[in-house]
Amino acid sequence: MRQALWLAGILGGAIPMLAQSQSNPTPYSESVTVTASLQEVEETDLGVTLSVIERSEIEARQSTEVADLIATIPGVAVARSGSPGSVTSVFTRGGNSNQTLVLWNGLVLNDPFFGGFDWAHLGTESADKIEVVRGPLSTLYGSSALGGAIQVLTAHNAGARVRLEAGENSYGRGAVAAGHDIGSLHFDLVATYRTGDGEIENDFYDRQDLVARAEWRWQNGATLGLLTRLDDSELGIPRSGATLTPRRRQESVSRNFALPFNGPVADWQLQAMVSSTSMDLEFTDPDSFFARNDTTAERRRGRVVGTTSLGSAVDIGIGGDWQDDEVSNESTFGVNLDRDSQSSWASFGQLRFRWKTVSLEAAVRRDDHQTFGSEWSPGVAVVVDAGPATRVRASYGEAFRAPALGELFFPFSGNPDLQPETTESLELSVEHTLGPWRLVAAAFDNRQRDLIEFDLQTFTNVNLGRVRSRGAEASVRYQGGPWRAMGSFTYLDAANQTDDEELLRRPRESASLWLAYQPSDWTFSFTGRFVGERPDLDPVTFTRTQNPSYTRLDLAVRWQAFPWMSPEVRVENLGDKEYQEVLGFPAPGRSFFGGVTLRL
Repeated sequence: MRQALWLAGILGGAIPMLAQSQSNPTPYSESVTVTASLQEVEETDLGVTLSVIERSEIEARQSTEVADLIATIPGVAVARSGSPGSVTSVFTRGGNSNQTLVLWNGLVLNDPFFGGFDWAHLGTESADKIEVVRGPLSTLYGSSALGGAIQVLTAHNAGARVRLEAGENSYGRGAVAAGHDIGSLHFDLVATYRTGDGEIENDFYDRQDLVARAEWRWQNGATLGLLTRLDDSELGIPRSGATLTPRRRQESVSRNFALPFNGPVADWQLQAMVSSTSMDLEFTDPDSFFARNDTTAERRRGRVVGTTSLGSAVDIGIGGDWQDDEVSNESTFGVNLDRDSQSSWASFGQLRFRWKTVSLEAAVRRDDHQTFGSEWSPGVAVVVDAGPATRVRASYGEAFRAPALGELFFPFSGNPDLQPETTESLELSVEHTLGPWRLVAAAFDNRQRDLIEFDLQTFTNVNLGRVRSRGAEASVRYQGGPWRAMGSFTYLDAANQTDDEELLRRPRESASLWLAYQPSDWTFSFTGRFVGERPDLDPVTFTRTQNPSYTRLDLAVRWQAFPWMSPEVRVENLGDKEYQEVLGFPAPGRSFFGGVTLRL
């Protein structure tokens, strides 16, 4: 707690002093967002809490993984099992790691097998903006958005950009991004390759990914596109508990394709997308008879949304989607799942009404699930302008998440008697903008029923009964002259109400601070992140214990030497702090990286 207050103190003391040196500070600018509404809406007009990470922050921090960026967002906890490439989970406001919907340009990335997403394999090279919504969004997106949604959006590239960097432990990374117009067609291509070893034997991580987009623009403003995301990786797993595993490997292959359409149809704006996702995860160890496991998963999805305005005060949106998941799994013991599948269909609608200083949002969704029948997800939010620069928000939402195929039928932990997870969520927030400053404070209370967890006594997935996660978030942003800053603090109380035990790997207190200074041709970026003490499992005995708090500091420097060349240096874990985000998996120590960005 003391370290969290120390980070907040830096923000409270240093930034005002720096701001005084700016004679003409830049007013805080709003951002148009797309994730938390069926229509494009200004960030400050939304009825939910949302944070936006812009491309300028991504470049200043020199972050190569999206998980490192969202780890500084209030209400978001990130847990990586050791070195880069290791399984990385995200917990939003105390929810489970598979309760946050992950979107990439509208395409769902969540795993059809267990419903979560491994954040280790999502890089930043093609990212232009990241939107993080806390709170249930099941009214718009369905089952996977019970805890919130995080979307990575890409932009059109112009010309070409090459980024090369190297570092300790044989680390190397190269990326190429290019875009070009041919008449009414626009093409984008981003290719990335990284390689590197860890600090111990068999701790390597190699990955290559390709992102491609083609977009055809019509004269009436409509667009038809083709999105492709390909990702291949190979990871060494150096230990299992206290046992070294020098030949254990994990290989993953992901293929994502989508056809998006966006354009006017009569008085409506129509958005539609059909997509296909396939994943292959292979786990092998020649030294262990029981370690072989191979999973293939496929998802086919369609979604259509229509929006229109009824005068200047009313916006409406209606839509529907369909999804089919299919999974096969084979291990040492034979075939466990053979093209097992489940499907769901849904319809939804949203109304936004504005009257003087009050805005009202109301939404409802009906899901028809192949296994669990029909579920309704309503939500309502009110936004009140309490002054020229102050907004007060209040929202209520209900959501559900159907158990994934692996939770139901995987032979070693599956439980076909599982019930869907449901939640009721309340939130109250206040936002105040003063020149270049933006301050947001939010309190939330989420009540879940039938949360699905793995029971160590029965070695099966079970519904916990009632779970409560409540807390408060505070954030402050500043942008003026050459200075930018963002600070946040989160208090979270997440516990199983049956036995009052805290949920694993959710810190009670966390805080972050990001400072950026950009005089002339230089950019200096400092990031500090405090993660408080949290419950975890002992990696050997699997008994509950406490994982100590830690503070990690990162520093990045870029010099715009020429319009076409920028040398870069960054240091991760500047203080060489010894810590474990997940017990049994030490995080890397102080690491140095250097590189260059070339623009053509």
